[in-house]
Amino acid sequence: MGGVFRRIGAGIGLGAAIALSLALPAGAAEPAGTAAAAPGIVRADVEDFTFSSVHVDYLLSRDDEGVGTATVTETFVADFPPAQNRGMVRGIPTGYLGAPTNPEVISVTDEDGDPRPYETDTEDGLLRVTSAVPEGEYAEGSQTYVFTYRVDNVARAMDNGVDEFFWDVFTTDAPQPVGSFTARIEVDPELADALTGDAACYVGGAGSEDRCDMPRAGAAFETAPVALDPPEGVTVAIGFEPGTFTSFDASFLASPWGWAQSAAAVGAVGTAAWAGVVRRRRLRDDPGRPTIIAEYEPPAGVDALTAAGLLGKSGRAIPAEILEQAVGGSLRIVEERGLLRPKLAAELVDPGRADENGLRVLKGLFGKDLPIGKTFTFGKSSSRFARAAQKLIERTGAQITREWKRRVPAGVVLVPAVLGLILGGATFAFGIVAMIQFVTWFPTVPLIALGFALIFVTIILVTRRPLNATGAEVRDHLRGLEEFIGWAEEDRIRMLQSPEGAERAPVDTTSPQQMLVLYERLLPFAVVFGQEKDWAERLAVMYGSDSPTWWAGSGAFNAAAFSSGMGSLTASAASSSTASSSGGSTGGGSVGGGGGGGSVGGV
Repeated sequence: MGGVFRRIGAGIGLGAAIALSLALPAGAAEPAGTAAAAPGIVRADVEDFTFSSVHVDYLLSRDDEGVGTATVTETFVADFPPAQNRGMVRGIPTGYLGAPTNPEVISVTDEDGDPRPYETDTEDGLLRVTSAVPEGEYAEGSQTYVFTYRVDNVARAMDNGVDEFFWDVFTTDAPQPVGSFTARIEVDPELADALTGDAACYVGGAGSEDRCDMPRAGAAFETAPVALDPPEGVTVAIGFEPGTFTSFDASFLASPWGWAQSAAAVGAVGTAAWAGVVRRRRLRDDPGRPTIIAEYEPPAGVDALTAAGLLGKSGRAIPAEILEQAVGGSLRIVEERGLLRPKLAAELVDPGRADENGLRVLKGLFGKDLPIGKTFTFGKSSSRFARAAQKLIERTGAQITREWKRRVPAGVVLVPAVLGLILGGATFAFGIVAMIQFVTWFPTVPLIALGFALIFVTIILVTRRPLNATGAEVRDHLRGLEEFIGWAEEDRIRMLQSPEGAERAPVDTTSPQQMLVLYERLLPFAVVFGQEKDWAERLAVMYGSDSPTWWAGSGAFNAAAFSSGMGSLTASAASSSTASSSGGSTGGGSVGGGGGGGSVGGV
């Protein structure tokens, strides 16, 4: 179980790694109190130094679970120029062939075994171990750094049918030359009998198949000294009998993070289902009408703006309100000639005919003074109109909430919302750690997406205020009005002539004037329901060769242009009431083929 807990600990460490920067940039100003560089010395890049020698020792073994492990001691003798470097950094790979290496730093010392200060961080698949003197000081001349660390999953089954320790004992990513490099790999006596006798050493640039000497002495292998120029490295391959090492199991349920993610996902799904039950039972609207009854008049005291807010169609609220003011006589719609197609504008006629909501819209369009005859062209952005529209929509929404919605105990909403946030977030976070720990992508990645989505689903399900009985009645009345507007003309006439219709508000269906007044009054509500085009076409037929008093065309009245203009007015009015954010200032084997390697450099 030790390997499992190490992997858990490494996962946590990788997920919480802190980025550090200890390098002193070339040419940086000297801190106060620091001796200046000697005259004539040009400050170079911190990578501009050499290693007189590098020696690495590997003790290769396996843990109780059969995982190949190595304890590594690397001795770097660096030659630093004056006043340039504060130390060096060693990058240790955190993965190898889809398995985590879980690097664990044991110590960083000098040649005498005295500890050197160091810090670690993870970056680009490396555990970076940085040993540096304090700011304002320099490591100069010959400096020895001894890095001792432990890594897992260093040996595994290969495609050639045997298990191998196939490892980059010196990286091809080092920008410094090495005067003399040697490596010694000692095999644990427990594994000595499993050696196949096959071993190889490769030297050179990445992909090189050039061999280097690596004689065997008992259960140990030691390379002959070689000089390395950037970007040359050294890779060793030592064969073991098949089954000597336990390969890393990347399957989902082999990882504790997979189990943790699964449990969190199940909890998140259950919470979302609970939120659905809460939505259905505790947050549903009060009963309205058992059946929808067709209506040809809006609810008493409810204008088109309020209807749009109640039905959740706030994007249509302002266009509907503008048309309501036009039909009521406070303004009229003017069709102006445009370069490619006509443009629509509003002209102030009589603000005294506007209701409270209408006055707010008129002031947004024409300003507080409301000068009669002033025009506003739709389609352009207007911050004044946008502010007035937004404030009116918010005010109407608050009124609807206050009068037509009921309160729900806070716990009914907060408990599933918070639990969904925690469990959905845990599903997401555990999945990320599992991926860092090289767990297979399926089902890890889909569960990450699911956890993220369930957070929003749960919150959306429980964040609503249900309608009370009065609000539900108004909603169903509006649905009846929508049904009436959507009927064929014969059905509307039949309904108006029925005993029930005649009792509500007698309408003489043979009187074109009465029918026109009725249909005009419903045009703003047709906009709310998205039926303005069909309703405008019907109105155009009723107007015949006449033009409505609230509409002024650029030429003779045209029924097709009128009905088309109603649709474009809705879009233009909506865009005009949206604030602009555009601003206004204009302006076989080979070197590098194994695990290990990593990077080295200066700071």
